[in-house]
Amino acid sequence: MTIVFRITYKLLQKAYLFVKYDLLNEYEDNSVVEQESKIIKKYKLPNMVLSGPFRGLKYFDMVSISSALIPKLLGSYEQELHEVLEKIIQKNSYICLINIGCAEGYYSAGLAYRLSSLQKVYCIDIHEGALHANKTLLKMNKIKTSFIFQNCLDLTEVLKDILTEKTLILCDCEGFEEYYIDPIKFSTLRDTDILVEVHDFLGKKISEKIKRSFNKTHEIKMIFQTKRDLKFYEKLSGISGNILKQSLDEKRQKGNFWMWLQKKEL
Repeated sequence: MTIVFRITYKLLQKAYLFVKYDLLNEYEDNSVVEQESKIIKKYKLPNMVLSGPFRGLKYFDMVSISSALIPKLLGSYEQELHEVLEKIIQKNSYICLINIGCAEGYYSAGLAYRLSSLQKVYCIDIHEGALHANKTLLKMNKIKTSFIFQNCLDLTEVLKDILTEKTLILCDCEGFEEYYIDPIKFSTLRDTDILVEVHDFLGKKISEKIKRSFNKTHEIKMIFQTKRDLKFYEKLSGISGNILKQSLDEKRQKGNFWMWLQKKEL
């Protein structure tokens, strides 16, 4: 890596840390944690995912990094992705998962819990607490898949490990997808399936750049935010009214959505 490229990474790291910890503060503020804790205790929510693709996954009752906890326990978290995730699970062919911005491990542990084909999982996050939580979650669920934990931003070596169509990339890194999900920097991405959360609200049309970069090699599905079925989650949890609405709220901004990039079949 050239000196200029190293300097660029350092500058990007500082910017990413600023954005990441700004978001962390929103969800790790004591008042937010206390509010969720009271609801979990009052309604006796088990420390387990109750619905969705990861139903049955043992989970934390007090830990969720950079996002709300109750949606994960109820299984409503990023419900928009359930259809794609179920197809990934049914396909059961990915050998390697690279989870960029893994937080405490909802997806890394969840997919390892459901995908018997997985042999290796990379958990990547700059938050040390996130990586520690991942390890705890694996022990809680007795997951034996090989996990590799990394807390740096230079993913050059990791992305070299891609096994083309046998690797799945999940990316949620607060705008940093503009730099990672780039087939010019990482040519192996052209042969890889990618599920990425995009953050156009940060001031750039990141999604348009990704579209242009992968239009020739991938089928691209845009996945936008949808409303939750309040009756379903009320029946599931016993929570109702405004408390349920607030509990299911993931506080997403306009311009925050997902892209599912599947390698085109020849």
